[in-house]
Amino acid sequence: MHYSLAHLEESFHVNNTYKVLSMAPCFVVPAYGSNAQSYSNTYGRTDELEFYAYNGPNWEADKKRVCAALDVAFCLELNGWISFGESVKTLKHWNQSSIAG
Repeated sequence: MHYSLAHLEESFHVNNTYKVLSMAPCFVVPAYGSNAQSYSNTYGRTDELEFYAYNGPNWEADKKRVCAALDVAFCLELNGWISFGESVKTLKHWNQSSIAG
């Protein structure tokens, strides 16, 4: 939804969306290795790299661009992603929740 709002506002949502309700999570994600420094060096830089979706419409080009700019571990995560499409905003949220613990 967040990706759609950011990229289809004028072409779709202006005529078709009246309200959007984004609710905060009702849970806390257990820490799984994320920390503020690693977040800043990876997910914290995705906006500046214009990286918005795993397995999205520009997936191959996104992987090359992001891997050239970020650390090896994040690049391995990208190259191992063979699943469905996923919003980077969602994963940023999970990581932020993990850091906040």
